[in-house]
Amino acid sequence: MKISNTVDAYIAVYADSNPFWTIHLDNGEKIYQDDDRPGLKEKSAWKRAVAHIYENDLEIDYVTFRFAGYQHTVYNTKDDASYSGFYFSRGKAGLLADTNSRTIDLYVAGKVNGDKMAVVKFEVPFLRQYECYERLVDEKNKSSIILDRQYRV
Repeated sequence: MKISNTVDAYIAVYADSNPFWTIHLDNGEKIYQDDDRPGLKEKSAWKRAVAHIYENDLEIDYVTFRFAGYQHTVYNTKDDASYSGFYFSRGKAGLLADTNSRTIDLYVAGKVNGDKMAVVKFEVPFLRQYECYERLVDEKNKSSIILDRQYRV
């Protein structure tokens, strides 16, 4: 499965107007978010990254979210050694009010520990922390988790 491990014209344009993640791997390689890249069957860069990491027996060193010069390290295997993996998805939240209803786009990051995740939602595009909570790992979110090597079956 194709991943983007260099900053090409598509990534430069994508990153100029969108927040994006970068996965830094234990072999020195980086994977850049390139959702909806033309010509690829799988539009989700995260799903392609999961496949690439597992197929090549790689491990995450750390994951960053970045937008407009601001960068957050959201998972670091050295600092987060008590966790067994990392989860990512995109989400939406709705705020309903009589005068100011709106939809908020989110990046959802989860540090996995067994069958639970410590989840942090970041408001897109500015990557402000929106909400934190704990939730269970279930069948719907397992495919978006990259487990650390020692926890893979």
